[in-house]
Amino acid sequence: MTAQEIKRLKEQGLSHVARTLYILYLRDLAVKENIIILDYGFLNYNLNSYSSFFPCELSYNDIDNIIRELLYYQLIEVVQLSSNQTFNGASIKLPFLMEELTRLPSKPFLMHVNWQPSPTFYHSAKFSGLLDPNFTAADLQGFINYWINKNEMRNQAAWERAFIQRLLRQRENKIQRDGSLYRRY
Repeated sequence: MTAQEIKRLKEQGLSHVARTLYILYLRDLAVKENIIILDYGFLNYNLNSYSSFFPCELSYNDIDNIIRELLYYQLIEVVQLSSNQTFNGASIKLPFLMEELTRLPSKPFLMHVNWQPSPTFYHSAKFSGLLDPNFTAADLQGFINYWINKNEMRNQAAWERAFIQRLLRQRENKIQRDGSLYRRY
């Protein structure tokens, strides 16, 4: 997530249901597609909860208000309204995510000591099969130390793919080592 997204999502006036919609549904869709077409049936199905502790049943009017709330906090932008001038069926985009994606360096560069994965790394890692995309400072430093003296140039996305592959290999090796310990007993 970008710093701007996090700042807006922490706003006290933003409802929890709006945060949920943005983080769990809209952002994941936006990583896959630049423009999202709002489908209130899909949103209603995914936002309703039958929890015995905090049930939540939203109407289409409630979802409309949540969309207005996300617009107010500038977390989404309407690209095109539907033919009936409601948000159901409207095309939207997530400006902070799009801004971050366009700022990624497209030209290859050498690894450097200050390299960091982009805010979209978490989602890329999840889509690449890394169940837990979190990493330690030691993981990152080991990756940088390995590549910093090599004369290899890659763009940001390629460096992130290489880092994801390294994390996947490390975790597979750990599982194999730990698994072999259990098999001995």
